[in-house]
Amino acid sequence: MGQHMLNAGTIIKKTKTGFTQTITKYSAANCSNCPLNSSCHKSKTNRVIEINHTLNALKKEAEEKLQNEMGIYHRKKRGAGCEGTEKVI
Repeated sequence: MGQHMLNAGTIIKKTKTGFTQTITKYSAANCSNCPLNSSCHKSKTNRVIEINHTLNALKKEAEEKLQNEMGIYHRKKRGAGCEGTEKVI
């Protein structure tokens, strides 16, 4: 259900820290006749979404590193190393 979203262009944004992001915008062709319109968005125009493909790739890479054998090993060690039981007075 729903409909295919079309590429509406690419924009370049700069964050407050000066990092440059490339954002791709996608928009639906016609939301007025879609049965999912009310549950999909609240805009009076067609739905537009922005996706940062570079950020998504970095998140996927980080997730893979956390889930591999070495990542699991390091996560198991973290609890004892970072949140030790010593009291600081």
